[in-house]
Amino acid sequence: MVGNVTGQLAYVDNVKLTAIPFKVRTKNVFYNGNVAIKGISVVEMTSTKARASVTSGGVGFTSTNIKLKSERGDGLNYQIQIFV
Repeated sequence: MVGNVTGQLAYVDNVKLTAIPFKVRTKNVFYNGNVAIKGISVVEMTSTKARASVTSGGVGFTSTNIKLKSERGDGLNYQIQIFV
């Protein structure tokens, strides 16, 4: 979690990508709004070694790009929430 995640919820996305043997799964999640982002919550719904990173924008900006990346052979299962 980054920033204040108790404000108004502006965006929710449940990202699920199934595992493919020997492959790394990646997904970019884009958000573009009119109001500055106050908080971002990215929750992994399963216990894997996947990573999430903000690659552009984020808290204080009106847009963001969040990159999700799995370990080799694993899938992705995340819930992303953006608060304004």
